[in-house]
Amino acid sequence: MSFAKQQPSKTSTRGRPGGSRAQSRTPSVSSSRSTSSVSVSDGDRKSEDQATASTSKSEAEPQPDAPQRTSDPLQVAAQVYPWMYMTSTLDACFESAGKAAEQDIAARTEAVSELEATMSDQRVRLEAERSIEFYDELSTDKFATSAPSIMQAFLAHGDACSSLEVDALKLSSRDPALSEDDFSPMEPYNDMLDRLDKLENETNELHASIVALTQESAEDDTEQSARSQITHLFSSCLPLLQGRRENLEMARQLLEGAKENHAMMLHLESLGYTSDDEES
Repeated sequence: MSFAKQQPSKTSTRGRPGGSRAQSRTPSVSSSRSTSSVSVSDGDRKSEDQATASTSKSEAEPQPDAPQRTSDPLQVAAQVYPWMYMTSTLDACFESAGKAAEQDIAARTEAVSELEATMSDQRVRLEAERSIEFYDELSTDKFATSAPSIMQAFLAHGDACSSLEVDALKLSSRDPALSEDDFSPMEPYNDMLDRLDKLENETNELHASIVALTQESAEDDTEQSARSQITHLFSSCLPLLQGRRENLEMARQLLEGAKENHAMMLHLESLGYTSDDEES
C-alpha cells in the first residue's frame, strides 16, 4: 500500500492574532545592533563632512586681517595707486597751506610796515604842527611885543633896584655935618626917594603885566603852546618882584630915617648946638 506524500500545510497567520505584527514590532537583537551601528556611522560621516566643508570654506574665504600678496602687476598697481594718490594729495594740500601761510605773513608784514610808516609820518607831522604853532604864537603882535618887553623891563628893574640899594646905604651912612658949600642938604635924600618911588611904580606895573600874561596863557586850550612854555619863566619872576618890593620898602625906611636925622642935626646946628656941646 502506497501512501501519498503529504505536503506541509501552510499555517495561516490569520489564525494567530498579532503574529506578524509581533514579529515586525519586536526586532531582534541583531537587527537593533546593526541599526545603531549604521546610525553611528552616519553621524560620524556627517560630522566629518561638516568639518571638511568648514575647513574648505575657511580656506576658500580670504582672511580680512592678512592681505593677500599677489604678483600680478595690475593688482599691485591697483593696490599702490590709492596710496600714491592720497600721498600726492596730502603733499599738495600741505604745500598750498604753506604758501597761503607765507602769503598771509607777507601781507601782515607789509601792513605792519605801512602802519609804522603812517605812525611815523603822523608823529613827524604832529611835531611840525607844534613847531609851526609855537612860532605862529611867537610871531603874533601881542605876544611877540609884550613878552620880550616885559622881560627886558624886569631885568632893567633888577639892576636899578640893586643900584638904588647901594646908593641908599651910602647916603644913609654919610656924615650929616653941614658943609659950607652945601646949599641943599636935603636934595640927595629927596632924589633918592624919587628914584625909589619910580622903582616901586615899575614894580607894580611889572607885577600887573606878568599876572596878565600868565592868566592869558592859563586860559589857552593848547597844551604845548608857546605861552604855556614861556609863562612858567614869567611866573617864577613874581616872587622876585615881591622880594624887590620889600627891599625897596626897607630902603625907604632907611632913607627917611637918615633924612629925618639929618634934618634934626641941621635944626640943632641952626640953633647953635654943636656936637661938642652934646659931648660936654
